[in-house]
Amino acid sequence: MDSVDVEREVRRLEDSGDVRGVLAFSTISQYCDDVDVQAACLRVLGNLCCDDDENRRVAGRCGAIEAVVGRHEASRRKRESPGVRVPGAYIHVH
Repeated sequence: MDSVDVEREVRRLEDSGDVRGVLAFSTISQYCDDVDVQAACLRVLGNLCCDDDENRRVAGRCGAIEAVVGRHEASRRKRESPGVRVPGAYIHVH
């Protein structure tokens, strides 16, 4: 699946209320560095949990916090790597 297909699937998961499915896509290594997939997963996860206590509990038990913190830390480390940071801007080295 390419990122467009994954984003479509994540939206389908939002419609069905599947918190675990969204978290699964956010942690699949193939999509860990895909900004569009990660943004879609975080948006949908926020939508699913904002007004639903049970979804918040499920997300917490399934590692949502660790997934979000892990993505943030990985992104921060990548930006701070020698040769990656440029004054006033960030670039991604692949």
